Amino acid sequence: SSGYVSYRPNKMFVVQFGHGKHFIGDGYRSLLLSDNTFNYPYLRVQTTFWKVQYTNLYTEFQDINYFLDNGIDNYDQMGYAKKYMSAHYLSINATKKLNISLFESVIWRMNHAPGSTGFDVNYLNPIAMLRPIEFSIKSPNNMLVGLNLKYKLPFKSYGYGQLILDEFTLEQIKSNNGYWANKFGCQLGYKMFNSFGFKNLTMQTEYNWVRPYTYSHNNPQQNYAHYNQPLAHPLGANFSELLLIVNYKWKNFVIDGKIIFSKYGDNIKGDPAAYGNNVYDNYVDRPADFGIEMYQGNLTTVNIKNFNIAYIVNLKTNLKINLGVTLRDFKNDDGEQQSQFINFG
Repeated sequence: SSGYVSYRPNKMFVVQFGHGKHFIGDGYRSLLLSDNTFNYPYLRVQTTFWKVQYTNLYTEFQDINYFLDNGIDNYDQMGYAKKYMSAHYLSINATKKLNISLFESVIWRMNHAPGSTGFDVNYLNPIAMLRPIEFSIKSPNNMLVGLNLKYKLPFKSYGYGQLILDEFTLEQIKSNNGYWANKFGCQLGYKMFNSFGFKNLTMQTEYNWVRPYTYSHNNPQQNYAHYNQPLAHPLGANFSELLLIVNYKWKNFVIDGKIIFSKYGDNIKGDPAAYGNNVYDNYVDRPADFGIEMYQGNLTTVNIKNFNIAYIVNLKTNLKINLGVTLRDFKNDDGEQQSQFINFG
């Protein structure tokens, strides 16, 4: 189920409580927080003034397993293992064309065992930056910070991008030695409306790139995931992806096509080491501390081609008759697979 209740006491504040999901960014994907996962309970407080919009988001996530790879069980809770996220998102219209947004989040596990701290109220602070709080309480929790940019360009288009920082050491980045804990990712995209003078023709291209072990944690129960799905990109980490998207509307017809080229480094069968793709792996079992490269492990390529056509029966209710086809090519050292899907509805 999904739904929410909103209350607006004045023009500045909106308080929303519900069960659903969120998407932060301007692209097809999001490296900060996407709607890739299953629904979750949340409380969102949004403050808008001048050219600024500030969002507080508090959520409850769960992992639908009891025993994880590092042997941590769920003896201290009823039901599935719970964890919580506190996130802040500050969006500023710096100019008429440029929007700059800052993102930060922390994920922690609530422990019910005797002598534990339980729910950490420090992270409910709606204003203070979370990184200083984390240091002040000597937290072992999972922190992420990020940046989102959007710039309006000529020809009814805009460029956009994201930067996600999980963990990094500036000295190690300068040395260019492939240090394992340099965990970050980036997104770069471009979108054009009424492309080349054709009304209702939209074109978009996007590139996503994320280093190994990003979003993961030495305690997988505090990783950046929910319901066994990554909270950001569906490929997890240790991947790159290029998307080409075209959408065209003519009278009551809507036609869209999508081509996705992606590759990632998967784990190697029979090798207990974690190569940085699966955010549920314990990165303590990594193959090395230095020389960590993109696509390490079992190099896997996935190419997807999708074509969809729909006829709008009723504009008011957006009732459509839909027909689509998807071609998927998968290849790595373990084999190849070609899949064809036809969908209608």
